[in-house]
Amino acid sequence: MKKSILSLAISLLALGFTACEDVPAPYEVNDSGNNTSGVLLEESFSTSLGDFAAINTVGNYPWTVSYSCAQVTSYTDDDGDGTKENNPAESWLISPQLDLTQVQQAYISFDYILRYANASELKTNYQLLISSDYSSTPATATWTALDYNPVQGSDWDNWYNSGKVSIPEAFIGQPQVTIALCYKANAKAATWEVKNFRVAEGAGDSGNGGSSAEATGDGTEANPYNSVAANQYASSLADGEESPVIYIKGKVVSITEQYSTQYGNATFYISDDGTSNGQFYVYRTLYLGNQKYTSGDELKVGDEVVICGSVTNYMGNTPETVQGKSYLYSLNGKTVAGGGEGGGTTEGEATGDGTEANPFNSVAANEYASALASGAESDKDVYIKGKVVSIKEQYGTQYGNATFYISDDGTSKNQFYVFRALYLDNQKYTSGTLLQAGDDVVICGRVTNYMGNTPETVQGKAWLVSLKSNGGTGEGGGEGGGTDIGDPSESNGDFENWTGGKPNNWSTTSTAGNATLSQSTDAHGGKYAVEVGGTSSANKRLGYREMTLPAGTYTMKFYTKAATAAGGSVRPGYVPVTDGKVGNYVYGDYTNDLTQSSWVLVTHEFTLNDETTLCLVVMNSKKPGANVLIDDFTLTDAAGNVYIK
Repeated sequence: MKKSILSLAISLLALGFTACEDVPAPYEVNDSGNNTSGVLLEESFSTSLGDFAAINTVGNYPWTVSYSCAQVTSYTDDDGDGTKENNPAESWLISPQLDLTQVQQAYISFDYILRYANASELKTNYQLLISSDYSSTPATATWTALDYNPVQGSDWDNWYNSGKVSIPEAFIGQPQVTIALCYKANAKAATWEVKNFRVAEGAGDSGNGGSSAEATGDGTEANPYNSVAANQYASSLADGEESPVIYIKGKVVSITEQYSTQYGNATFYISDDGTSNGQFYVYRTLYLGNQKYTSGDELKVGDEVVICGSVTNYMGNTPETVQGKSYLYSLNGKTVAGGGEGGGTTEGEATGDGTEANPFNSVAANEYASALASGAESDKDVYIKGKVVSIKEQYGTQYGNATFYISDDGTSKNQFYVFRALYLDNQKYTSGTLLQAGDDVVICGRVTNYMGNTPETVQGKAWLVSLKSNGGTGEGGGEGGGTDIGDPSESNGDFENWTGGKPNNWSTTSTAGNATLSQSTDAHGGKYAVEVGGTSSANKRLGYREMTLPAGTYTMKFYTKAATAAGGSVRPGYVPVTDGKVGNYVYGDYTNDLTQSSWVLVTHEFTLNDETTLCLVVMNSKKPGANVLIDDFTLTDAAGNVYIK
């Protein structure tokens, strides 16, 4: 995890003391007439816990300093079997006492990351507390929970802020005030990291980064949920349960995956005020009109949006929209009734009856497929005619099929999505005329209403009946090229080919591959392996070049061992890459306790629901953070096709 190293000292000197005098506890505060900074307590936790005390009341999982922050977790391997377990715990991080007798108002703020918590326990197991009678034992003190509403993160890179959490009036003017963070673990042991803890004079807000933290709305079109209410509603669902259709409004906080013509959906966060506090996760939502994005306004941070669709409590701890079952209902007040990929609008005249003698046009094909239940296939083959608008995957000998769009006039208006259709005579393509925009075609096969919102042909169950080349007229032209995987024989999964001291193809244009790589003659097969540098301060990744893979199930395999006596730990996975920017990393299991003496085979299977541009990665874990060796890397799909060897 990427950590920022800060060096902030405790700023607790009163003007009446010299630099050599000690400050007694409780911490004294200047009267407001002389205090210029207003900071009552400040601790970065960059190198130590400072004057904070770490106390365990259940278990032995104390707050410690790690990666320039205070950290606590009880997800540990206590029995030495190599597998971490969720252990019960109650761990306190307790501040020195503060004298607030001369203070009119005060607030608390800090940065944090909280992961792997049960959503239902966010307010009960990760609390910010205050007391005016604490002495040395948490159980004997009277604690008041403050209005801190933690947000669960999805990675180790993005810090959240508590906001200015107001100290209640009952504690203002008290001579011995103590503040505490209390971590609890029951069936689920989260990890909580904290830095930049501050108590300062001044008016606070109600917590959660300035957001009101008030749930509003009822989820209807007339009265959408705000982000707080959406989080609460989705958190109440069982793991994996999908809700009925609801509406959610907010401002865009950040964009993980921008709308593009490649996938047609986007992933982003929204909140009431456009900050990360109280934000809700909008995952792979379709564009305006419940259609895939083909063109239009892209999202910007600060845009006001309304989302319509189903939500879920993913893995029981991440409230979010359901992939492909939500859409952008409005963007800065703009709404549409149709349009977009896969047919969208049904403006225009539907013609034909779907027979060979009288094929559907694109409008009729969209209407026919849209009438099917979500995921249902038509019970018969139908014929569809039109002009090629654009080509997403050109015919090639590797897969033998193609993906493209057709419409009556060769423009994107009313286009129909032909998905992975075979070539002439219902055969895989081996040679022949390739598609061009503007070509006249007739397609025959089964159609479906994919995900209930995308009319298209069924993969492998449709084919090209006729192709009349018109010399490349029409709109746009094709993307061509098919799936960018290259020749497997040149993929360099065996790390035998190096250029300029780097293994061929093992270089990424994004940040996916961030490790230092070097050639090693300690190989599993052939002459060479790659040595992946490690560090105890952050995870490092070996990344294969960006590639586009169709939807399907894939298997990664590679051999690994420790490069030094320090041992090693690796984790396979991938990360989507959009416009050169990485999304959320998707990992498999750790392989721990690597040694120098033997190679270990790692196998990882993953499934892509959509065509995805990604980088395959092998994480070299920061624990222990030593160098590891990787060799004989392969990637295959469920049909046995080889992508990397």
